[in-house]
Amino acid sequence: MTYDKKVFVAHANVSKMLVFTAPAMLFLSMSGLALLLLAISLLLPKPELPEAGFFITAAVIFLCCLPICTLQINNYLSYFRNAKPALVMDDAGLDFAWYGLISWDQISAIHLQRQSGTRLGDFDKLELTVRLPNRYRGTMPWVRLKKFKRDDSIGIVDIDLYMLDKTSEEIHVAALELFSRSGPHH
Repeated sequence: MTYDKKVFVAHANVSKMLVFTAPAMLFLSMSGLALLLLAISLLLPKPELPEAGFFITAAVIFLCCLPICTLQINNYLSYFRNAKPALVMDDAGLDFAWYGLISWDQISAIHLQRQSGTRLGDFDKLELTVRLPNRYRGTMPWVRLKKFKRDDSIGIVDIDLYMLDKTSEEIHVAALELFSRSGPHH
């Protein structure tokens, strides 16, 4: 497979995002509904409460699902930025929603990392070895910031490909081709 165009564009795939967030959102909604019913029943003139264990269970599920949903929603919303595509690659470099523009001269290697065999399918990442990776921290989702040390002179930034509307192979081939066209790399 070769790539012969000057610009490559990939958008966030909302349907994939919904598949991954649906279970957590369902549990959060169900437990939130149970807590709402508890609040309503307490406001009634003569409260008739079901067993306390039901509401304790609902509260525990709600409190467990809330951080998971918050992390997922933060991660997925980060793919959308100012009505721009999530990933654009051209002669200037690779522009991804989390990092902004990374010029080709700042990248020393590109690898496709595949995690196969999960129950939801393959999770592919494009790993970019870059100089001064901390410069790309500013626009990252906050849940991923712990990955970098402040004094790293070279490091890996990765791009989750499973939420994009192009295949991992298409993205990888285009990245390698555009990278190779940009000149010699150190």
